[in-house]
Amino acid sequence: MKHNLIKKILYVITVLCMTVPSIVRTSSYYLVRHGVITSFEQLNPGFVFYVAAIPLIFIYIYDILKNKRKIDVIDIIFYFFLLTSFFSVIFAKDIHIAIFGKTVRYQGFLAFLSYFLLLLDWRSYANERDYKKLIKIIIIICVANAIYGNIQLYSNWPFILKNNTNKYTMSGLCVNQNFLGTLMCVILSVVTFKYLQKDNKSFKLLPLIILFFEVLDNTQSSGPLLTYFIMMVIILVYLIKEKNLNVNKFILMTASLIFTYIIVYLLNKYYLNSTLCELCNVDKTVASGGSGRLDIWKNSLTLIKEHFVYGVGYENYYLYYRFPAKELIDNAHNVYLHQMVELGILGFLPFASMLFVTTKKCFKYKSLEFLMLVTFFVAYSIQAFANINVIQITPMYFVVIGLILSYKEKDKKVLKNK
Repeated sequence: MKHNLIKKILYVITVLCMTVPSIVRTSSYYLVRHGVITSFEQLNPGFVFYVAAIPLIFIYIYDILKNKRKIDVIDIIFYFFLLTSFFSVIFAKDIHIAIFGKTVRYQGFLAFLSYFLLLLDWRSYANERDYKKLIKIIIIICVANAIYGNIQLYSNWPFILKNNTNKYTMSGLCVNQNFLGTLMCVILSVVTFKYLQKDNKSFKLLPLIILFFEVLDNTQSSGPLLTYFIMMVIILVYLIKEKNLNVNKFILMTASLIFTYIIVYLLNKYYLNSTLCELCNVDKTVASGGSGRLDIWKNSLTLIKEHFVYGVGYENYYLYYRFPAKELIDNAHNVYLHQMVELGILGFLPFASMLFVTTKKCFKYKSLEFLMLVTFFVAYSIQAFANINVIQITPMYFVVIGLILSYKEKDKKVLKNK
């Protein structure tokens, strides 16, 4: 099998894994509205990962056998992931859910298997051209979500679905305002980093920054918004340290975002007749512990102690955790706590090792495209402290990690920041 053919297949699989879950989830609500199906749960957006795992495994094995690639630390982490996942599945209360995932989330073992394989295959096959291409693909997906979100919020077209939890917020094709907020804060950080480069004289990224910020604000999602502010500080400190900050562009961007926030506030108040305003609700969010997150985290720590070695199993969290009022809680609202609860210390180690190796690699190079990937990785990893992995976004995260790990010294000249 030729290298170019494998690369094309890998691109197709990657785009499908990044887009199909959102398309299926959005389509299911349309079909329910028109009576084609009785429940959105009848369509499983996770099926793309079950199917994708087969060619991804083939590509991985082909790379080792035909290309005679040596096994490295990432491969060992993957084998450890397979071993620990076996125990997390067989000791789960509901094995079927542990394998295929629970309704709505669909992030069982097979989904994470596909995530890991995307990482491994891009780690092996990515080159300097793929960094820019995949970043552009992710930006296009984000723009599509932003456009749909604006139509969703500001129009009354009958064929456009409002956010089912709050009609005054955007959920985009992600079907959830928090998921859309996560996507926006991550891509906003990436685009902001590139825009503020002193050597980048172009202003063409400013409209994208304004669009993504407007959508982020309209999601009313505190965690992603706070993450973007944190990323802004990190980006500014780094660029100042490297003497690569374009001060004039930073001033213009700041003024534009303040103006955008004012416009969003006025539209919410006078056009939508809503008093919602994310920046005005931060104190309330903090006071309530992030929509009950503090209580969830405390109880998740208890579950970790009770199931420390193997965890409760993939997607079995909801079977063990309930509020005193019997309200169903199916995630820990913290990626790291959630994985500790479901996979135990043994299952958490492969993920922790992967993050450690990736973080170590992030400090090795300073090319623009490489640092844009690092920005994506850092932003997602920060917001993960208050959010969860979701099938609409997590594949992008693992692909980006694969690209970071694929970067080699020989690429340094090719990707030199101009």
